[in-house]
Order: sequence, then structure tokens, then C-alpha cells
Amino acid sequence: MRAQLEDVRNQFIVLQNPETKKYTVKGNRKAQELKAVAYINPVKRLSYLNVSKLPHLPKDQCYQMWTEVNGEMLNLGIIKEANSQEKLLALPYAEDAVSYITIEPKGGNKSPSVENIVANIAF
Repeated sequence: MRAQLEDVRNQFIVLQNPETKKYTVKGNRKAQELKAVAYINPVKRLSYLNVSKLPHLPKDQCYQMWTEVNGEMLNLGIIKEANSQEKLLALPYAEDAVSYITIEPKGGNKSPSVENIVANIAF
């Protein structure tokens, strides 16, 4: 319960803080309809992704989020449909970080399928 409360508090801080930078995220040719917004606050060292549209995938595939921190790819989990209640996905904050959205087999993958990158977020 404390972790959830802390996350909601951090979301409020990021969304209401004038230091927060907003980045529009669009999908590449593999997911042209993908739309999201990344909110990055370098002062508070917090970042979130709000997914508003995910193109439909076959039942045996899913979207998965990754970030590169200190040269290591970290799995941030499967991105749920845009109509999900959990719209903001917390991203680990790092200087000059790059995050990716990939198409993976249903249930996710242990490492990203580089050939299936559909969007990237550089901040």
C-alpha cells in the first residue's frame, strides 16, 4: 500500500512540476498508430510513460517496454492495453537514457527482440 501511495505521489509531482519535460512518442512503420507521452523530470529524477494508443496485435504477441541504463537493458514489463486503469508506467531515471517498446511473444521476453523495436524514447 505504501509503494502504491508513493507511486501516485511521484506521478503527481512529475505531472504538475514545471521542470518536467514532455516527449511525444510515436511508433515506427511496424506500429504506426502507437501513441504515448513520456514525462521526464531531471530535477526530481523521475520519469513516466503514458500510453494512449496501441495498435492491435495477434493474440500470440504483446508490447514490452525496455530501458538501457548504464549499458544494460532492463525489462520494464508488458505494456497493457491503452484502456487499462494503469496508464502511467514508471521508467527508471538515468542521464541520457534510452527506452524502447518492442513486439514480443505473448508473456514477454527475457531480452528485447531488436528487430521488433516499434518505438524509442531518448531523454
